[in-house]
Amino acid sequence: MYRLLIAINCILFSALAHAEENHNALTIITYNIRTDWQQDGPNNWQFRRDNMVSLIKDHTPHIIGLQEVRPHQMIEIKEQLGDHYISYGVGREDGQQKGESAPLFFLQSRFKMIKAQTLWCSPSPNKPSKGWDSAYNRTLTIVHLHDKQADRSLYAINTHFDHVGIEARRACAAMLLRQLQSQQLDLAVVMGDFNFDRGSPPYKILNGAKIKSGIKLLDSRHQAQQREGPDYSFNGFNAKFKANSPIDFIFTTSTLSVLTHLTDDRRIDGRYPSDHFPILIKTKYKSQAN
Repeated sequence: MYRLLIAINCILFSALAHAEENHNALTIITYNIRTDWQQDGPNNWQFRRDNMVSLIKDHTPHIIGLQEVRPHQMIEIKEQLGDHYISYGVGREDGQQKGESAPLFFLQSRFKMIKAQTLWCSPSPNKPSKGWDSAYNRTLTIVHLHDKQADRSLYAINTHFDHVGIEARRACAAMLLRQLQSQQLDLAVVMGDFNFDRGSPPYKILNGAKIKSGIKLLDSRHQAQQREGPDYSFNGFNAKFKANSPIDFIFTTSTLSVLTHLTDDRRIDGRYPSDHFPILIKTKYKSQAN
């Protein structure tokens, strides 16, 4: 009987520990899905869509940040993901449906959305606008979430920095950092296609930046206990292409432990689902975070 009780207690403890781990664990993906261009030929959206969504589903993420999403792509992705996810994101041209968006998706069973907003990377951030030397309107998609399972507040930002404007990337990084600092939250994750490498000034603005006393923003790959996949993220639909640095990143506050960082470079049916690889992290809350 005693041994039976010990065995039962061990099973219960293991179940409780697993439940606690699940409550504290998060899987997060950022993915530039490549917008719908007819000139992409065999790599056109209609041939990639199902594989791209299938790849995302394989990882069962809690939070998803996408870039280069046109309105019809958004509709199709939402249909395939189903009602498990709630999403927020607006068109960069008019703040509604026009143009590409950088939406955030979050698991409905896990999160409640407290607040959502979009800021434009420009001197007029509260209205659709183009800033500095940017080729296009660029946005910060911002969502304040409450994790219902872990009873934590989490700040998520998804973005797509300009591919041309050097000053625009620097200024948008500085704006993003000010936004984080103004919230005074312990927990935040920042993701997107930043169009910069690790040696660039905007990267240095973000990585290691102080968010509040004792809390920094950090490149999740450098913090990960385990790293998988190549250390670059743009592939150009070319299996032979290699780059010296990623341009897609997930930054996390130092109040999150990064267990795994994965650059998923799988090809499906002999093709990449996008001209970027998705970046995925598995992370968990540290005990001191609120």
